[in-house]
Amino acid sequence: MGAGGEELSQPTLKPLFFNGEEALREVARPDGLWNWALVGPDPDKLPLSGGGSGSIEEMQDHLGAQAISFGLLRMTFGTGHTAKTKFIYIHASNIDDENAHIFSMRERSQALAKAPLMERAVQKFHQAQVKVEITRAGECTLEHILEKLIKVSFHDQAFLTPEKFEEAMKAFREAHPVTQEEQEKEEEAVKLIEELAPAPENHEPEPEEQPPKEEEPTITKVRKKVRVFKPGDLVLVWSEHTASWNDDGEVVETLQEPSSHHGVQLNPGSMKVVYANGKRFKWVDPQHAQMLLKPSKRPPAPPFKSGNLEKETHSIFTEWHVRYFE
Repeated sequence: MGAGGEELSQPTLKPLFFNGEEALREVARPDGLWNWALVGPDPDKLPLSGGGSGSIEEMQDHLGAQAISFGLLRMTFGTGHTAKTKFIYIHASNIDDENAHIFSMRERSQALAKAPLMERAVQKFHQAQVKVEITRAGECTLEHILEKLIKVSFHDQAFLTPEKFEEAMKAFREAHPVTQEEQEKEEEAVKLIEELAPAPENHEPEPEEQPPKEEEPTITKVRKKVRVFKPGDLVLVWSEHTASWNDDGEVVETLQEPSSHHGVQLNPGSMKVVYANGKRFKWVDPQHAQMLLKPSKRPPAPPFKSGNLEKETHSIFTEWHVRYFE
């Protein structure tokens, strides 16, 4: 009860975080409403891969969100004044799972190179008692993580049991029940986090789901002047799926003749636009371009370059070593 006899409102179970810094800060709190968070391999931006209050089982569904994810897991054992709370640093990927091919070895190597910086960035939020590496969904289990934790927590072994962990999780869920509205908001948040994550190099863009429309003539003649973007043009794309503009679109193909793609008849001048971090595409008829496309003001990406450089190394003798760059 609050002052004046008013009943205090119960905190919601899952606040919606959309950046890694906020999520990791919440996990680092002993009473935080999220108990795990994973971020992508960028120690400055800390892009959020996933997070929540469902602990290890929930985290298992997000191992493949990035080439390698790094994060923090908070585990509590028991309840009351005897409860023990442990923090685990997570280094996770799906490299040993069947769907590992969605990320190239180049992407995984680049992510792995940032591992030392990521460990320092994550542990600034809370010092972890142990580091656990996960390379497949089968390792993202209570048993696997407990095995690693017990090895470095000798004096607390009697408390670090599956039963004590489940006891603490049950008490947490009872203190913070999930409403249907909260569940729906969380599902929307998970979809948005997935949209924000960059697409793997090997990922093929998927067509956007379109709302049902009345049947239109298959091929129409354009009777008014319209703007047709050419391949390589950067554009804003209106998405019916999210009801918002996406400022990461790029035109990858423009038809010169009538054509059919996946059973859809397309007019000359129709433009294929890839967007949503390379995860989605849509065909835009030139008659609809004014409503669905806008020129983007974002600068184009610099041209890709690779080659060899000579690096000067100083020791007793000064030597030059050839290093590959891209």
